[in-house]
Amino acid sequence: MNRYPLFIFLLFFSYSSFSQLDSSDRNIEKKTTENDLQTIISHKQIENSSAKTLASLLNEQAGMVVNGAYQPMGSLVNIYMEGYIGGKALVEIDGLPVWDPASIAENYFDLNYIPLSMIEEIIITHGSHSTQDGSGAVAGVINIITHKKYNSKMLNVVGEIGAGNRASLSKSIQVWGTLKKFNYQANYSGYQTNGFSYAEDTIGNKGFDNDGFKSKVFSGYLEYKPTINLKLYSYFLKSMYKADTDEDDFSDAKNYYYKNSFLNTGIGFSYKKNNLSISGNYKYSDVTRAYYNLDINTEKLNGLAHLIDLKVNNQITKQISYSGGV
Repeated sequence: MNRYPLFIFLLFFSYSSFSQLDSSDRNIEKKTTENDLQTIISHKQIENSSAKTLASLLNEQAGMVVNGAYQPMGSLVNIYMEGYIGGKALVEIDGLPVWDPASIAENYFDLNYIPLSMIEEIIITHGSHSTQDGSGAVAGVINIITHKKYNSKMLNVVGEIGAGNRASLSKSIQVWGTLKKFNYQANYSGYQTNGFSYAEDTIGNKGFDNDGFKSKVFSGYLEYKPTINLKLYSYFLKSMYKADTDEDDFSDAKNYYYKNSFLNTGIGFSYKKNNLSISGNYKYSDVTRAYYNLDINTEKLNGLAHLIDLKVNNQITKQISYSGGV
């Protein structure tokens, strides 16, 4: 049975390529809002950074440690924020929470699913947001804003291809445009690398093999504005990767790997007029994790999640406003 909702309009292929290098310091914008300290990492700062994965980029930020950020690509990582244990920082994509419904770990989300190439900016809100966003946001919120491109042209196309060390190969293409009241975007990006061994050869002559990584991400976005105040949209993200691994930290294993996939899709609307704003979303997530030994599937986990979100905000005066949601 096809699990993909019928409202999906566009697809984006993205082979996310990351080589495993340490990251350098960057000038990161910090601003204090009325109640929160926020760290904003812009698209330009992401491009100028030597970080090649989302995990390594976040690991550089003050008050945050990402366990496993510099292990071979595809390694499971966990976010420790503001001194809290893992699972206390909420991850969002375009303002909507994401998590792994196939995992028993609290609030866990696999950062390997999101390549830096599809991120416009990252907004990190420090401090507890449990009242607004639930118990998963005790340490803070990491909101990953994906690319949304707009102009008056009907068709725009940009493509890139590159190669690097460890036999890495990357390629990407973006297509976007405007047709009357519709805006659309579709993307493909690709990368693969031979990587390095997950296990450490403490003797130095055991000939441990490299543990490679391949990923691809498909995404699309369609927006329709029937009026100047109302916007309707649908989105789609399908991320998949295969990562080689070893038996443990000091024991090599050949042909031992896992394949993970993440589907995130939904529809929504937003209405703004004067001081009133109303927004609503429906989101569907599907996560599958499969483990293989000598090409034999030894374990497979699958989880589904549905999210419905409705928010209303009205600024009555400069001093008085009310908001609510479900």
